Formats: sequence, C-alpha cells, structure tokens
Amino acid sequence: MQLTTIDQDNQEAFLPLLFGNKIGNGKLLIGAVEDEKPVGALVLSRSESAAYIDHIFVREDYRRRGIGTALINETEKVITFNCFRTSFLDSNEELMYFFESLGFSFNGETEYYSISAKDFSKSQFIQQLLSHDVNKAVISMEGMTNEQRNGLFNLMKEKGEEDLLASDSLSKDLSFISLDPSDNDPKAVLLCDKNDDDITITLLENYTEDNLHVPKLITAFSLAVKEQGLLDCNIDFVTINDSIRDFVEKIVEDNKPDAMMIDAIR
Repeated sequence: MQLTTIDQDNQEAFLPLLFGNKIGNGKLLIGAVEDEKPVGALVLSRSESAAYIDHIFVREDYRRRGIGTALINETEKVITFNCFRTSFLDSNEELMYFFESLGFSFNGETEYYSISAKDFSKSQFIQQLLSHDVNKAVISMEGMTNEQRNGLFNLMKEKGEEDLLASDSLSKDLSFISLDPSDNDPKAVLLCDKNDDDITITLLENYTEDNLHVPKLITAFSLAVKEQGLLDCNIDFVTINDSIRDFVEKIVEDNKPDAMMIDAIR
C-alpha cells in the first residue's frame, strides 16, 4: 500500500472516494493506493488550534488492513497540532470503533436533519416568512466588506465558531449576515456548505437579543435557493445550537432528527 498527496494531477482518480470534497483553501488530501488503484482517501482542514478530519473513506473490500490508520498517521507527519477533531453520523458504528481504537474520545452528539429543498420551500413556516418583510438589512457573505468580515470573525471567535468560516465548501452566495442599520455591523449569521446536490446549514446564530434577525436570514436563504435553481438539492441541518434546532423543528414535520452527529476529539 502506498500513500500519496491528492493534487490536480491525480484528483480525478480519487473522486469516487472523496464524495464531493475537493482541493482548495489549505485542505490536505491524502490518498491510499493498493493493487495499482485508489482504495482510500482522507481530507484534512486546519484551524488555529486543531486539525479537523473532514472526510475519511476506505473501499469496503480493502478495510481492516490498516489503510485508515495509515492515512491518519500520515497527516500527523505534516501538521503541528496536538488536537484532532472529526464528526460522523452515529449510525456509522464502524467509524466509531475505528476512531475509538486510535484514541479518540466522543464528547457529545448533535441532531442531524435532512429535507428536500422543494419541501423546504413549500413548508408553511417558510411561506409565512416570505409573506412578511422584516426591517433588517441582510447581505450575502460574498458582498461583505473587510470591516464586516473582521466583525463577523470576532463575533464567532467569542463562541469558538470561527473555524466554520474556513470551510472549503462554504457557499458565500448562500450564506448571509444580518446587519444593524445603525452601525452596519454583523449581528447574526447563517452559514451554508454546498457539495454537489447537498446544502448544509452549519450555523444559524443570533449574537443579539433581537429576534428579528433570524427570520430575515432564513428569508434571504430561501429566496437564494429558489433563485439559484437549487430546488432539486437536499438541505441538511446540523443543529449545533438552539437557533438551528428551533428553526428546523418548525419546518420538519415529525420534529425528529434523521440521525445524530457524533463529535470526536483526540
């Protein structure tokens, strides 16, 4: 078995193992080759304090041969962090046992929901939001000024959420901030990741006591999904805070998560 950095020259061969993950924004992609074919891949991102395993996959017929362990060991040679973090669905017991064997500990679960964009746009709650205008300024992240970016980063840093801004799949035209018209500073944020046919709302956070910021963010996101022709996508929610949880429970009929997302750390 050989390990190799996945780059522009060999990325195409590893695409079936990457599940939409791509090169970019400081990501480290490592592939495993055996019998002259790609059999495993790992995607690593880095923040100021930790290395985050975004994705790890080994072909089923090549598992239990030490390939996954070798991929993680290889990342340890090139990073300077003492902390590894990752997350995965609780239904994946194989990954749980794998990370546990490598010394990872599990520090909680968060709800994971999924709904089609068409059902999302048709939900009564979304329709009600779209029928009202909330007097709050909202802009997409791609339209932010440097001053607004710095303001948002500082707000998120206070809650340990700033790593989400470094996501390689962050969709800036589907992510929005709500501003206070009096000072033009960010007061609330909705962040989305976009991979192929999936849109994931990773953060919906209000940093004030003004409850009108969140409805405006949701309205802006709903309109953007429709205007960009994304109604055939799935919208996934990782409820890492109460703002997302309250929002999801208003649009998902049975109010039960599809699964739980396990956070792991070493």
